[in-house]
Amino acid sequence: MTSRSRSIWFGQMSRMSKAALVLAVLSGVVIIGVALLPRQEIDSGATTTSTTTTLGGFTAGGGEGEPNLVVHAKTAFDPWTADPDPAMRESMRELYELMIVYSPYFDDRLDWYPDGFVYIDLYAIYTDLEKDRRSVDHPDWILNDSNGERLYIDWGCEGGTCPQWAADVGNEDFRTDFIGRVADLVARGYRGVLIDDVNLLWRISDGTGETVEPVDPRTGEVMPLERWREYVVELLEQIRAEFPDIEIMHNSIWYADSPQHQDELVRRQVAAADWIMLERGATDSGLTDGSGRYSLSSLFDFVDMVHELGGNVLFLDETATTVEEQIYNLASYLLVNDGDDLVTTEDYPLIAPDGLWEGFSLDLGDALGLRYRWEGVWRRDFSDGVVLVNDPGAREVSVGIEGDWVSLDGQDPGEIRLDGSAAAILIVP
Repeated sequence: MTSRSRSIWFGQMSRMSKAALVLAVLSGVVIIGVALLPRQEIDSGATTTSTTTTLGGFTAGGGEGEPNLVVHAKTAFDPWTADPDPAMRESMRELYELMIVYSPYFDDRLDWYPDGFVYIDLYAIYTDLEKDRRSVDHPDWILNDSNGERLYIDWGCEGGTCPQWAADVGNEDFRTDFIGRVADLVARGYRGVLIDDVNLLWRISDGTGETVEPVDPRTGEVMPLERWREYVVELLEQIRAEFPDIEIMHNSIWYADSPQHQDELVRRQVAAADWIMLERGATDSGLTDGSGRYSLSSLFDFVDMVHELGGNVLFLDETATTVEEQIYNLASYLLVNDGDDLVTTEDYPLIAPDGLWEGFSLDLGDALGLRYRWEGVWRRDFSDGVVLVNDPGAREVSVGIEGDWVSLDGQDPGEIRLDGSAAAILIVP
């Protein structure tokens, strides 16, 4: 991915010496001092000491400290895409690696923004007949429970109903129709597609919020989860084979095989995509500390697996309402970015071309190694900065700064406190 030139709100960056973190324990609170040392005194992840563990060899290709910004352009982003002037159009082309967009709204905007990834849901048959008549024309494409009642995708449900029927992704006619729908979108000129609801866990409901296992129409028996996974992966691989020249993004459940990340079907699903959307990013309220299924550590391991299989991820924050939360998602992204990963927020004024938040225009330069654990926090060193991330629910760490540092969130550089779910991005002014 080609790095773009961006304005740096906090001034021109200068090259820094590699940083070392010096530990002291005072009054029961961990104090981390950051001191400037000569470049050669920091190993980029090749050694293990009593206070530092590494995560293997470093092979990233550069530019890991510069955010690759995208937009998930829902209706709330329309004020910027409805009728932008030429300067605004140029800004969006310059700022955003891609935009996730919706057809038909964006069809006639591809002439000035060609890097659109168009949205399509993997197994939604919409209950709104003005939008989708497949529930009438092909009722056999909808999954049923053991009583013959239609089932929904478990999203947006209220009063016992939901807006999307759950389609039978194992039905060959449904698959043919779905691939035809993708082909129609691709023919309109979209660079790629975002396939939503790539669920290798049950997300099927009777509308009451309870998960219901559907009947497999091919056997007449309740469908095992493993068979559902097989049907989903088969369809995804058909799509990949049918459209080898477009880019494909999956919005998938990253913890479907957490914390092992070795399940064959999950890995086949990941391999069928170029990008994996992490829908709630690192600000997901369900993330934990430690190394369990829902831990931040397991999320990072999932990203490693995606990289191993040749893909990349999008850290999409949907819920941040504070600067601190934005920094946490951005810092977590920088811990794992291989130079081609993506990041964004749905707090649109922060990513708008006429009001870009300074965090998205920073550039910490090339990474000096991979992320690693250092005295209970995550750390990654860059040629022009350091990123520190404390796990959700972890004990507070107080970070004391020595040297010419600037904290992105404006904290006193003499002491930065990292509570659980807190992060610091440190730069040289």
